[in-house]
Amino acid sequence: MRARTADLTALARAVRTGIGLPLSFLRWMRLTQPAIDALFAAFDGQLRERGYLAMGGQIVDATLVAAPKQRNNPAEKEAIKEGK
Repeated sequence: MRARTADLTALARAVRTGIGLPLSFLRWMRLTQPAIDALFAAFDGQLRERGYLAMGGQIVDATLVAAPKQRNNPAEKEAIKEGK
């Protein structure tokens, strides 16, 4: 994890300064930046609608976990449908 953080930090520094990055990557970043900004604005809007206010420097955990599988027999399923 530490190496990945260092890599991301180095990439962020390189993007800010433009040093050590191929020109094609810098062009790609410039062309895709409006789409990325729109994506994050939409994501921020979804969070705000649900009462979350993300501030700078915060991390939103989007971990997906498997839901437990139901093992109900047909009689139990029918009882659930009936509200029992």
